[in-house]
Amino acid sequence: MSVTLVLPSKASSYSETSHIIGIEGLPGAGKTTILTAIAEELEGKAIILSEINFEPNSPYGKLPIKDQGDVYLRLWIERMTLLKTVKDPSLCFMTDRTYFSNFAYIYALDALKGTHYYHNQIRLFINNLVEIPFNKLFVFDVHPEIGLQRRRLRGDQIPWPWSEEKFLKALHQFYKKELPQFGIKNVQFIDTLEDKRMTISNLKKEVLKSIDKTQKQAILYTYPNETQERTLCFFAKRKGLGESCTRILNVLGVPTLYFLKHSLQVVNGRPVFFNNDQLYNLLKVYSQKTFLQGKPSLQERANAL
Repeated sequence: MSVTLVLPSKASSYSETSHIIGIEGLPGAGKTTILTAIAEELEGKAIILSEINFEPNSPYGKLPIKDQGDVYLRLWIERMTLLKTVKDPSLCFMTDRTYFSNFAYIYALDALKGTHYYHNQIRLFINNLVEIPFNKLFVFDVHPEIGLQRRRLRGDQIPWPWSEEKFLKALHQFYKKELPQFGIKNVQFIDTLEDKRMTISNLKKEVLKSIDKTQKQAILYTYPNETQERTLCFFAKRKGLGESCTRILNVLGVPTLYFLKHSLQVVNGRPVFFNNDQLYNLLKVYSQKTFLQGKPSLQERANAL
């Protein structure tokens, strides 16, 4: 199933854009745990963007698995396109997973079911996003059996196909053999069997080295009160988002709380999902530039999918 990609290189255009760091890895590698552990320490230096998940009661969750993969990829293309418009090298975005997770999923599903959807995903990607806008990509590596054992020990509900050994081995193969075919520079594999504190420390150092040292003016920020935090936690509990992973953080001037399955923000005293629409709103306010005008609404995007 291997495929070699030849993608146009426009590296010079990144000198004036924000830094984008991707975090990848197998389930159970500790990716989200470690990322949220450094989120508080990197507050004001890097903006954490949670893994793209369908929100509760989303109609996308009822689609066939293959169609869900297409929707996820389109949402990732939309997110990365948004981030590329940010002409501020002092901003750094860290994404919990990337669109390579979609490729890995379809690649492994093909291996498990004997289907052939992977190359269609690649074509969709090439037709919509011809650049790889990552300044750095970290891949958290763990043997599939160890990752699965970790998830079972912490009591995770593991749906099909994530509980299938053949599927997990194919995921691992994607990162080791298929990912290099994309020609990405600055990819670093991190062995998560190392001491957790050492892993966190090393990742933080690497992230700080990747971030532009340009100082930017502090963004006006009103610290959240206990009522706001209770509101976010109550909303997250109703929506089944899991436990909070951080304290409330300042993300471009908006109070933000990260949960296991999503992240929430306080806007006009009410909780909202920190999804692509909300990211667009933040960037529009932050940049105050006309190049973000004309973005289609969520319903228009849904109709196009």
